[in-house]
Amino acid sequence: MVVRRGDPATLNCAAEGDPTPDITWLRDGQTVTTSADDPLSHRVLFPSGSLFFLSTRAGKKDTDSGTYTCTAANLHGAATSRNATLTIATLRDEFRTVPRDVVAASGERAEMLCAPPRGNPAPQLSWTRNGHPIDLEQEGERVRLQEDGTLLITEVLQTDEGEYVCHATNQAGRRSSPPAILDVLVAPFWVKAPRDVVGVAGERAELSCRVGGDPPPTVVWRRVGGRIPVGRVRVLRDRGLRVAPLRPEDSGVYLCKATNKAAEITANASLTVLTAPQVVEVPGDVEVQEGGRLALSCAVEGRPPPLVYWTREGSQTVLPTTRTPLPLGPPRGEDAGEIGGVRAAYEVLHAAHHLSGRYVCGGVNRAGGVMTRVTVKVRPSHLLPPPIISVPPSNQTLQVGGRAALFCRVWGSPPPTVSWRYRGRAVTPNARRKILPDNTLTIDDVRGDDAGRYWCVASSPRGVTEAGAFISLAAPGRPPSPAPDPATAPRPPPRPLCGWPTRLLLW
Repeated sequence: MVVRRGDPATLNCAAEGDPTPDITWLRDGQTVTTSADDPLSHRVLFPSGSLFFLSTRAGKKDTDSGTYTCTAANLHGAATSRNATLTIATLRDEFRTVPRDVVAASGERAEMLCAPPRGNPAPQLSWTRNGHPIDLEQEGERVRLQEDGTLLITEVLQTDEGEYVCHATNQAGRRSSPPAILDVLVAPFWVKAPRDVVGVAGERAELSCRVGGDPPPTVVWRRVGGRIPVGRVRVLRDRGLRVAPLRPEDSGVYLCKATNKAAEITANASLTVLTAPQVVEVPGDVEVQEGGRLALSCAVEGRPPPLVYWTREGSQTVLPTTRTPLPLGPPRGEDAGEIGGVRAAYEVLHAAHHLSGRYVCGGVNRAGGVMTRVTVKVRPSHLLPPPIISVPPSNQTLQVGGRAALFCRVWGSPPPTVSWRYRGRAVTPNARRKILPDNTLTIDDVRGDDAGRYWCVASSPRGVTEAGAFISLAAPGRPPSPAPDPATAPRPPPRPLCGWPTRLLLW
């Protein structure tokens, strides 16, 4: 049997014989001293033969532990019982290794160390968490008790967090270790990860960054390759980032980093800022002659590049338009991207009178739209005059070897063509005679056969207009009289204005 030190114990033994046999006890082969032999002994031999211990001892010099045998003898002989072992259970107070606080991340491995106090028999170990016994069978392979007393948790869960106590138990009693804390950290995880956002300049945009974890993670925002627009940003309660009002230079990649004691996670999102279309080029009101060329051009820029179109006011039909991209403008900040522009041109080679009216140039993209209006006036052809020679050629007297310049400025709708005649024949340009782009006829190294009357002929579908001038050779000793420069001519008078008199006569 196993008893605690200080507890009573009884080893039973009964024998029969005639005459009644005498009972004696041996421990480890030595006779056991009882109260019959020593009144101070704590061992008592009962008449039945049982050996009773008033209080078991387990000292170095006096111990009751051992192997006992009972011997019954009379004059006819003796009989010996089988062996019986009496063990005095002991259990020291001090644990050889006490548990220590452990910090582990969820999903990782954790060990709670424990080496029990020495005892006889060897104590049994058990663990409690927050005062409740840990059922190893229920936990399965995830939680195991090692031979050395260590509690091994192969995959820590958040529910494993708490106060752990190691217990050592045998017949001598129960010893409990000081408590140790298992702090389970939960690595940051995304509740709502950042996602790409598209916003419009002047409005606001929010980048999400909602995370969980234990302890609560610290969230930090930064911009990849650029600076956070300080003064226009705000970190929200859920750790998201709000930018308002948006500017084109806010476009870029933003990084959200969540950190706690367990781990660190990062994610990024792209913020794209769109700009509403803006008209950067418009022709203004246009006036053409009937049959002439009507050309309307309008340029609109925005991000993304807008769709640019022409239409007549009040009409739902888009006019045939030629679109060409504008040269890219400079980026509006790092990673902002270029502002794209488009020019739309509407052209009619021979304008008819019914094309007069209001025209709309519009541009639209995801950020919005813009429109501008111009007025087109097509003058009827029956009101058009024949070509007008506004600066006719003038008579000139030149010396031999001089240079002649016959000016001829014309106007008309449609624009007239200009030619020169001399002595009934068309003037053909050569090394001395040249017709300049402004229709001026020049003659270098004037000779006698250059003298005569020259005609400037302006032709168009509205008619033909002619103006002539003489070139004469000056007599020796007389000064020449070249043609005056048209640039020195006086400017035409301004357009007259119509008004009402300041005083009205009423009747």
